[in-house]
Amino acid sequence: MKNKSIWDEEKYLHNFDKPFDTDTFDILIIGGGMAGLHSAYFLKDSKKKIALIDKGKLASGVTSKTTGKITYLQDLVYQNLEKMYDKNISYTYYRSQKKAISLLLSIIQKQKIDCDLQKVISYTFSNEKPLEKEFERERDLLKEFDSKIDTLKKFPLSIPYLYSISAGDTYVFHPLKYLYKLIDILKEKIFFYENVTAHSIRKKEDLFWVETSKGILKAKKIIITTHYPFFIIPGFIPLKTHIENGYALAIKEKNQNFSAISYKKNIKSFRFQKDFLIYGGHSHSFSKSYDIEKEKDAFLDSFHSFSEKKIEYLWDTHDIMTDDFMPFAGEIQPNLYIATGFNKWGMTNSVISAKIIVDSILNAKNDFQYLFDPKRHYNLRRSLSFTSNLCKTGKTYICTKLDRYKKSVGCANVVKENGVWYGIYKDEKGIEHKVYNKCPHMGCSLTFNHFDKTWDCPCHGSRFGIDGDLVEGPSTYSIAVKKNTN
Repeated sequence: MKNKSIWDEEKYLHNFDKPFDTDTFDILIIGGGMAGLHSAYFLKDSKKKIALIDKGKLASGVTSKTTGKITYLQDLVYQNLEKMYDKNISYTYYRSQKKAISLLLSIIQKQKIDCDLQKVISYTFSNEKPLEKEFERERDLLKEFDSKIDTLKKFPLSIPYLYSISAGDTYVFHPLKYLYKLIDILKEKIFFYENVTAHSIRKKEDLFWVETSKGILKAKKIIITTHYPFFIIPGFIPLKTHIENGYALAIKEKNQNFSAISYKKNIKSFRFQKDFLIYGGHSHSFSKSYDIEKEKDAFLDSFHSFSEKKIEYLWDTHDIMTDDFMPFAGEIQPNLYIATGFNKWGMTNSVISAKIIVDSILNAKNDFQYLFDPKRHYNLRRSLSFTSNLCKTGKTYICTKLDRYKKSVGCANVVKENGVWYGIYKDEKGIEHKVYNKCPHMGCSLTFNHFDKTWDCPCHGSRFGIDGDLVEGPSTYSIAVKKNTN
């Protein structure tokens, strides 16, 4: 079994680790995943000088951990939005997802991208009897929205279920094959820089000065498309979201023409990729559990309840969940834009978020700009959801402090020396690896992830290697302990 994503077998040979162009850019994009690369794609013919930086390799972040579903059938989101706001908002979100699918298909067709695109039937299902009315409402809403929804087709897996709805105009694809081709298309027009971490942004007269791990970059406008923003103000995104961890695996299986996801408890997700079945699920908030090993074992138990086949790939994912089921995409202060909070549906939400931002920059009309506005208004329901998100993050922060004494598990320990907390991991050779046990982002204590051999922040998802190197943000700094050279 390989402890990595199935997509990571696809390799990109180009290298964009090079010196900066020191001139001022018209637009700087920070983050090289789906949202960042689509922002670059929609801007490529604008005749503007554009740079894109990524803290690692392009397309190597969250996009490489996705299941690669291109669908508007997303749990029971439309009735959730109707309850949160009204039917018009629900319908507008539906149109945004259909538009995103249309944009993706158009790019694939126009650029002749070979990315294993497959049209499939998508299912949402449940075996919980109290959910009957919710499934009926979702079906009725989608039919009102002119979607060809079916409730009669038999679910194609031998898993217990009581209700299902399905849609035939959805797709799956290989996300890295797609993005690597996009990079090839853009590399002559966009200044790509890899292995560059943005630490801070400050405004100086009419320009943004971005301090990075390799020097200063200056730009007139900035688009932040990192998975999680590395700042708190502006936007206060950490207060409006919470992190959920999930897991995925791949086994050898004959390809079938469908994808599926269960609703509510013990989420199960299925899709096929050539001769593999990708199974995902067991998503959980860190406020409920930050014991990755325990949760991973529960996920594997759920898989073995219906299959004993050998697992070929196994990986985990982080998702940013917003307080009202919709992403934040747009301007958070003059000339500073953000795209984040895709709520597990990043393949569509990243694309439409990029289009919203680019249309705003180019002064083009976009029907969805107000919908994803990071500064959109709060009503009573959203205020309650905001409070719930805030409590989840606060609970996680406090629990990581209170539970530090319990973190001596196996080969990883947390100790206090001279008033400072450290994490110590002992590897297979008995060598100790010592790091600071405090996330530089907002000060949460870190827990050891035995599955990935990383120190993880349960509050906002930052991850660090056993020697403290930064693996995943929002932190922009490592937790390495400086060695005494005396």
